[in-house]
Amino acid sequence: MNNMVSIIIPTFNRAHIIGETLDTILDQTYPHWECIVVDDGSTDTTAQVLEAYMGKDARFTFLQRPDEKKKGPNSCRNFGFEKSKGTFVHFMDSDDLYSREALQTYLEHFTDNLDAVIAPVEQVHLKTGEFIGKSKCYSKDLIAAYIKGSITFYVCGAVWRRDFLTANPVLFDETITNMDDWDFNLRMLYRNPNLFFLEGPLIQYRIHENSLYHQLKKLHAAELQSDIQARKKHMALVAKKDKKTYGLLKASLCKRYVKFFRKAIILKDPLKHLFFYKMIFCFVGQGKFILVLNFTKGYLLYLMTGKSNRFIRKNKRI
Repeated sequence: MNNMVSIIIPTFNRAHIIGETLDTILDQTYPHWECIVVDDGSTDTTAQVLEAYMGKDARFTFLQRPDEKKKGPNSCRNFGFEKSKGTFVHFMDSDDLYSREALQTYLEHFTDNLDAVIAPVEQVHLKTGEFIGKSKCYSKDLIAAYIKGSITFYVCGAVWRRDFLTANPVLFDETITNMDDWDFNLRMLYRNPNLFFLEGPLIQYRIHENSLYHQLKKLHAAELQSDIQARKKHMALVAKKDKKTYGLLKASLCKRYVKFFRKAIILKDPLKHLFFYKMIFCFVGQGKFILVLNFTKGYLLYLMTGKSNRFIRKNKRI
């Protein structure tokens, strides 16, 4: 199999953009790959685009998500993994871009004892190509840093050894629509994998109006709920096993409620009431009664005057 890499890509109505992703796969200096694109029920010309690429190169495969599987990218990733054959597995999105030597660089750093090689991801604007930032993916305390958000792998940052993934009873949680990569990577970290971290980015993650990044900024209710659901799920996973991690997860949930509450105030979104109560309940559970008092006073002032005070508005660490 020549250490083949299985590239697995879920897609939905990306006919206008997926070709750019596939072109960067064709351009790879490392030749031993298969690319499995799993369609989530597209109504555009995605099928025709993929047929053209399969005509160019037999290493491309195009599959439809089976009707009995739940709709969503996670179902597509899991189905693609079931159909894949590579010794190594790389999950990409249909708007991500490889650098030309990405796969070669990943594979050159694998040794027999490694479960994954991880690289930072470069964030760029889809339309302008403007550089937005580069993710940080290494810390001496990976789990704590991942929960706090000071590092991230994204779904596309890591190439995994197939045997390590196969040993997991669940890969991607099909009930989560946001934080799916956070959930997946954190569960992999709980298993204490042997990892190697690269310094330079090999993937471009392109941000656009339909990205989950923007859905959260707009307070998209379903995505917010999925974000919270993922954090609560992990609190339940570690509650009886790891008090330190449980405490970090609980604190991260409180911070998320604060962030969503402040954003709802700015946008004058009705969700502000829900997030206020969730935030206060969280603070009470942590014994942070001064924060309860300050936020309650600030919110009452806002309800009476329509103006948020400085304490509510500013990006204060909680």
